[in-house]
Formats: sequence, structure tokens, C-alpha cells
Amino acid sequence: MRFCFMAQRWSPWLWAAIALLLLLFSVSNDSIDQLESQTWDYARLGTFREFCHELKTDDNSESRMPLGMFSAWAWSQAFGTREAAMRSINLVWAAIALASLAKV
Repeated sequence: MRFCFMAQRWSPWLWAAIALLLLLFSVSNDSIDQLESQTWDYARLGTFREFCHELKTDDNSESRMPLGMFSAWAWSQAFGTREAAMRSINLVWAAIALASLAKV
């Protein structure tokens, strides 16, 4: 009962920070599945021109998510295509979501 009372006084930003810290444990080097491998195909492209060409010619569902594929490609340009690096982009999206929820 006392925990519930204390939890009501905590700032939403504190809860968002705790959630983001917990998300750090989800970044791992576990093997990727088939859907992730299609995103990896975009991330491995070397130039923006190659990325745009792949987006235009791809028949898979990933081509219908250009922002997600672009963010994966841009992230890989900055941090590489190691598995942990590619999975860590989820922390950015989670931080954005948690920050917006903390304002509610």
C-alpha cells in the first residue's frame, strides 16, 4: 500500500527513465529472424542512392515502411551493422515514445 502512495508522487519522467533503463536489457546479440533480415538488407546498403533504388524495386512489405527502413539504414551508417548496434535503434524509438507518454 505504501508503494502505491509513493508511486503516485513520482514524476512521469522518472517512470520514463526507469522504463528506458529496463529497455537496455533487451539489446542483445541473439540471432535475427526472417523479418529482421529483410530490414538488415536495407541497413547493409552502402549509399543513399542504393537505398532509394532498393526502396523503389522491393516487393516485400519493408518498402511500404520507408521511415523505418531509412532509420535502420542511417543508424547502420553511423554505428555499423553488428547485431547489437542494429538492435539498439529500438532504444531511440522507445525514448521518443516514453517521452511523449510522460507528457500525458
